[in-house]
Amino acid sequence: MIKKTLTILFFIAFIPFNSVMAEDFEPTVNDSFNKFTINLLDSSMKVSELSINFNITVSQIEAFNEFIKAENKFKHENIEVAYSEFRNILKNIETSDFGYVLMSNKLAEYGLFYLSNIAAQSISDKEISQNHIDSMKIFFYPKVHMNYEDETYLAEAYSNIMFNDKSHEVMEELQANTDLLEKYDYANYVLALAAFKAENIPIAKQYIQLAILKNPQNLNYKILDAKITANGLKPNEALKIVKQLKKDCVAEAELKRRVDAVEQYVLYKIAKKDYDRNYHLGYYYFYERDFNKSIKTLQAALTKKKKNNAKVNALLSQVYWNMKEYEKAFAIAKKSVKVLSKNPKARMTLGNSYYVQGNYKKAIKNYKIAAKDTDTTIKADVEIARTYQKMGEENKAKELYTQILTKSSDEYEAYYSIAMMEPYKKLSYLKKALGINITFIDAWLGLAGLEINRDNFAMAQDYLSVAYYINQNDFRYYYYQGLIYKSLDDLQTASMYFNKCLKLNPNFAEAQKELKL
Repeated sequence: MIKKTLTILFFIAFIPFNSVMAEDFEPTVNDSFNKFTINLLDSSMKVSELSINFNITVSQIEAFNEFIKAENKFKHENIEVAYSEFRNILKNIETSDFGYVLMSNKLAEYGLFYLSNIAAQSISDKEISQNHIDSMKIFFYPKVHMNYEDETYLAEAYSNIMFNDKSHEVMEELQANTDLLEKYDYANYVLALAAFKAENIPIAKQYIQLAILKNPQNLNYKILDAKITANGLKPNEALKIVKQLKKDCVAEAELKRRVDAVEQYVLYKIAKKDYDRNYHLGYYYFYERDFNKSIKTLQAALTKKKKNNAKVNALLSQVYWNMKEYEKAFAIAKKSVKVLSKNPKARMTLGNSYYVQGNYKKAIKNYKIAAKDTDTTIKADVEIARTYQKMGEENKAKELYTQILTKSSDEYEAYYSIAMMEPYKKLSYLKKALGINITFIDAWLGLAGLEINRDNFAMAQDYLSVAYYINQNDFRYYYYQGLIYKSLDDLQTASMYFNKCLKLNPNFAEAQKELKL
């Protein structure tokens, strides 16, 4: 069968909650490493426009729709049909490594490990993808491989727990299936998950411990154990589990985020005061990237105590910064440091604000204060080095980046920055950065620029397609597309892209130069 080409992006989805007050509800921590949902198309654009402007074909759109159909069937208990359709997609549609990584995670989340492994084996660029695949396997994969019948049976159980509100039924049915529980560590995990969702903490604890005993390397099991323990009779014991998780966590950005989120969940559960509960719950939402809920919950944490409010405002400033509400973030951070002058979160926000304002001396001053706190030392040092780089002090920046990577090998931004300063390291270091954070758009664009300079436009387009799916409003995407079409002597299309670039960033000098503005 002729293979088609498809690049698929899955954006992380979050479980909705019904309230923002910590005491009013029980948040559900995501049980997946990456909870992805496909979101490929810009609904405001016609198919023909997408085909012309963004290199997407009608056949690719059809394949995209087929994946969504298969996923919907999985969620609605039609597991065997979904399995067959997922397998056909993997067999007949050739996607990018980016797509294979994300599909592999999604299928592993659903307990379809055989299909997940097929996706994992399809990757070609090991430098970018292998760490993500290895991390996914450490996180999700069972120790004992299952046959088709048992795997699909447990996948259906997972679907019923997560999407069909049948936790009690699954728990009772699996408890009676002693042969399956004896054979598979994963069966014990699914039973523990069902019991946890059914709020039967003793049963959940019993079976998650059996799952871990059978497979002590699986991080997903340990994360569920932390959540179960936090809801049990000795919730403080969950902190020990989180401490070990942080120690065992591999250099992969998404996995680290999940461990950080679970830590805040545990702190929320063990907190005694409403202020602390709301603060940690708001922090949890921050890690889950549900910024609106984070803001509402943190606002509920505000009290008459100035120091408490300063701590909340420091975190709020980071939430607003991530939402690109820069003026609000700056104002709230300034408000925080008036009470807690050395608060590292507020100082990081102030440093970022001064950096974008071009006030590099004030940026460095604030970053250096943040660097004195052990929790933000590395991140602050990265920003200090980036500021030196912006100031033209490349030797000082390189020296600091090198020190950072000696201390912490998972700072993908440091790899990226060195790559952009040292041409002979550019390819390998950009791939190192993506090997840690596969959704780091700067590195994808950096690779695209590298391939354009080599006149390797097909490879550049592959990298740009990923960048577009990550953020279709990044002005650099349109600039690089303009360079490609200029090199192909299609000046009209090139001009269209350069103009689009300037609509998104009117001050981008490189695009202005291309249009001779």
